[in-house]
Amino acid sequence: MLKCLRQIALDKLHRKTNLAFLHLILTMDVLLLDEVGQLSAQQFAVIDIILRHARNSSLPFGGVLIIGTFDHAQLGAIEGLPFLLSSHILTDFTLVRLEHSVRAAGDKILQVSALGISIFPLSAV
Repeated sequence: MLKCLRQIALDKLHRKTNLAFLHLILTMDVLLLDEVGQLSAQQFAVIDIILRHARNSSLPFGGVLIIGTFDHAQLGAIEGLPFLLSSHILTDFTLVRLEHSVRAAGDKILQVSALGISIFPLSAV
């Protein structure tokens, strides 16, 4: 299934109408994924496969630094395994718990209860 999705995505990237997007994938250094907790583990794996093959690299995510943010209390993926159950999380990333919420800087009660997590590949730490 994942192999089929990878091939469909890569075929679409090589069409003339998507050459700018392919150029972006080949030249980007960092990919910021906001609300990454809404992705399923399978979707996360597809992103890894596409980046590895498009960039012709065996490094996780094709060597692209992935920075993801999410709130553990919000809704997770609609379909599939939760993002945190992805094998990539345990092997390729370092989880970082943020100590305070900048958005809630003026609200002391929300400051105490707010939890944000940023995710950085181990190779970038």
